[in-house]
Amino acid sequence: MTAADVLSVLDRLHAAGVEGWIDGGLGVDALLERDAAHDDLDFAIRAVDLARLPTIFPEFRRVDEDHWPAAYVLRDANGCQLDFHPLELDCLTAVPLASCTSGVRPLCAGSSTSVRLGGLRG
Repeated sequence: MTAADVLSVLDRLHAAGVEGWIDGGLGVDALLERDAAHDDLDFAIRAVDLARLPTIFPEFRRVDEDHWPAAYVLRDANGCQLDFHPLELDCLTAVPLASCTSGVRPLCAGSSTSVRLGGLRG
């Protein structure tokens, strides 16, 4: 995964109006200004945007479905891999979709809107 690859992915997400955050090893190495090889790029994105990914990245195919719901994994014919980690966002927190098991709590204090949440799995 080159810097140009990362910028291309970011540009495509931005052009589609999908908000995302680089996470995982490549993001950490970039922040620490380390030049390390990575075969994948990890993103945290809103769970509601997952359905748009096949249109944004038509040359990629979904793989490793056993990683769901922790990651929605796409790979192209050259082996470039994008791992999207879905988040359910509210006004106070970001909760990994894989952590939501059961229960209900309000999205925001004073809000009548609820989201199903439960115990966190490590």
